[in-house]
Amino acid sequence: MVIEKRHSITLDEINAFQFECKKCRVKTIIPVTSDVQPTGVCRHCGATWFAPMPQIVGVVQMALSNFMEAVTTIVSHSKEIGCVFSVEIKGEEDGEGT
Repeated sequence: MVIEKRHSITLDEINAFQFECKKCRVKTIIPVTSDVQPTGVCRHCGATWFAPMPQIVGVVQMALSNFMEAVTTIVSHSKEIGCVFSVEIKGEEDGEGT
């Protein structure tokens, strides 16, 4: 017998976007309702998050901003959408999505 366990969340369950610095481990949390844009620098230790690839800094920052804006837009119009959109996430117990 195969037992499959999946974990998923709907976009309206997202309260904030979290960025954790790999150098100092400090987390920057930006609420979904905030107009704050992600930066490429840790606000605590000043580490540059995209230093190995400076040519993509603008591209990555734009992609993060677009992603955050897209989630906010979808959630704000969720009553008009004819389906419930969710994302599958890895389970904490087994580190797997299935």
